[in-house]
Amino acid sequence: AVAREILERIEAHQAAAGQFNIIANIRGATVGGVARKLGSTTDLRGMDGPTITTVVPHSTNEDGMYAIGLVVRKERLYSAVQQLREIGGSGVCVLPVTYVFDPESARWNAVVKRLEGE
Repeated sequence: AVAREILERIEAHQAAAGQFNIIANIRGATVGGVARKLGSTTDLRGMDGPTITTVVPHSTNEDGMYAIGLVVRKERLYSAVQQLREIGGSGVCVLPVTYVFDPESARWNAVVKRLEGE
């Protein structure tokens, strides 16, 4: 179990190299409307698509604010921030990605396959 964990952490850490998580707020009438705004740009699509969630307002008369999260490569980071600004993004936070775990570890599966073959 320890060997598998170490192998998967190494693999996930390598997959995360040069990637950043962007979190921002954006106004919109609906989740779909926000998704269309993000989809209209080249750098705001994320790994599998952006995560969009409703922001709970401080008062009852505030609505239409969504938080978005997506992962971009380092070389596209500033372009993504600029695109967010152009479509009304605010409070943009950028965090380094430490690990990206795939649904399965290709390296671990290769180890298991090799051991089963011997």
